[in-house]
Amino acid sequence: MPSIIKQNSAAQGKALSNRYTVKAFKHSDDMHRFLARGDNAMSWKETREDLRSGVYTSQVGYDRDAGRAVVTYHKA
Repeated sequence: MPSIIKQNSAAQGKALSNRYTVKAFKHSDDMHRFLARGDNAMSWKETREDLRSGVYTSQVGYDRDAGRAVVTYHKA
């Protein structure tokens, strides 16, 4: 199931928000049609995670074995 993700606006006075809105689509054609309308492609990004539609929070960790940062999403 393809999905896209958009970072929510942070509250005034805060640097970044770790809250994201996710939209899931049954078919990738539907997702690409949505991204082609207006300026949706500027704020929405395709995600590799298999997430359902909703609001999520993110947490960044570090995988020592792989030697890279790992982002996990949790349903808010």
